[in-house]
Amino acid sequence: TGSIYVDNSCERVCEYKNSTGLPIAGAPSTYGAPGDNQPWLCSEAEIQLADGSTGVALDCEEYDPVAAELADTCPVGAKYAKKSLVPQVDGCTDRENCIFDESSRCLCKPGCDMANLDPPGVCDGFGRCCQTICSGHSKADLFALPNLPRCGIEVDAEKYNWCNGTLGQQFKFTSDLGQIAFKVGPEDEPSMSSYEGAAPAEVVESTVDINEADKIILNEKFHPGGQNFPASEWFALRLAGPGTPESSVGEFVWISSIRYLVLEPWILNVVSLGLLAPAKEAVVARIKPAFCPAYSDPTSAMFQDRLVQMRGILLESLQQYPPTQREKPIPTQSEITFVPVEGQPRVFKTDPTTNQIGVSLVDPFDYVLVVAIAGLAIGIPVLTAVVTTCLCFKAGNQALKQYRSQKLKQEQLTMNMNQVFVNKDDDLADELKVTSEMKLEMTGRTGFFYMVEEFLGSAESQRTLFLQFKLVVIEVTMAIAPVIVIYIIAAQIT
Repeated sequence: TGSIYVDNSCERVCEYKNSTGLPIAGAPSTYGAPGDNQPWLCSEAEIQLADGSTGVALDCEEYDPVAAELADTCPVGAKYAKKSLVPQVDGCTDRENCIFDESSRCLCKPGCDMANLDPPGVCDGFGRCCQTICSGHSKADLFALPNLPRCGIEVDAEKYNWCNGTLGQQFKFTSDLGQIAFKVGPEDEPSMSSYEGAAPAEVVESTVDINEADKIILNEKFHPGGQNFPASEWFALRLAGPGTPESSVGEFVWISSIRYLVLEPWILNVVSLGLLAPAKEAVVARIKPAFCPAYSDPTSAMFQDRLVQMRGILLESLQQYPPTQREKPIPTQSEITFVPVEGQPRVFKTDPTTNQIGVSLVDPFDYVLVVAIAGLAIGIPVLTAVVTTCLCFKAGNQALKQYRSQKLKQEQLTMNMNQVFVNKDDDLADELKVTSEMKLEMTGRTGFFYMVEEFLGSAESQRTLFLQFKLVVIEVTMAIAPVIVIYIIAAQIT
């Protein structure tokens, strides 16, 4: 409980209206009776027919023109000759005595009080039509404690050092639909709400629906070309208004297949480089009227009930709007789900015991076939790639060892060429012996980029400037390739 003082944004505007003429009763309508020359005076009355519809019946009585003329004649000396010619203005006409008050107020009434203006008008004593025009934004002072004065300095300047419009915290709210919810105090404190002047209650029951203008946009986006489904596989339905889920909590999503919830989108992005990831669209729709109270804890039963309600109005809007066209049911395999920012997605299913729609979490193991197909589709290529990589690595390692061994022998033979013709075979074998230090030195020299240059030509031959630049570009590209792959995978995950 607290204290609130509201200043509305309404203003009383008085102005002169153009005269629309004074209404008169006119002569009574007469009808000829079948087979009789005597006219009848009839009045129309609305009646209820047997089939439930309404009709019009005539209530007639025999019409005596002489008596009617005498009854319609005004007293001698009156301004009007006939009573039927006296202007009929509420509060200004004395028809019996043929008197009409021609004051400014009475002359104003036909174009103001009796004109069904919106907002209603009332004539003042100067003949001006006065209307209460509400526009702009209202202002209010809200206190967390009850029975606090609005202008405290008028009561006790030391204890209450504030006045209206000068409080420490200033909040500005704007509303296009005229429904704003704001609460001061602990979230667990009990609160009461009221809507359209109804008696306060903990929960206000109202018929929640989507704003008409947003239904038109939703229909155009979701049914391109008159189809029953959108062009994308993932269509976010973001509701706005008091009581709807905040963007930090989650959003409703129409999905063409449940696999997009069973398998995380980043998994599909990574394994297929975006080829299997669903195309996404989104639309924002406001609800009017909205929920009251506006806040509900995302873990509460009230929030779950509201999710069911919102899913129902979304389904109705997608399938049955506009009402003048044929119904457009969404495809059987598709669903309207709620995807929270944190936690598992939620689907809506009918409880067989109560026959009521309920909210349940998406458990991947409830969809064994989807998980199995995805596992095979990912596992078989990964296993094949691992085995192929291992075999290629083994073959390449053996070829590299053979290349290094052969190169060591060639270098030893070149450095000891004179010994080949002088020493005996036993002495030559000792001279050409390859030590572990030589092997280590050869391994250091024949690294990855050395072998790349050897593969592209000769690693130790003299090269032109253009060929050297070409090799540098190739080697730099190969060096940053793992970083590019990691960047692509990270981009797909995020």
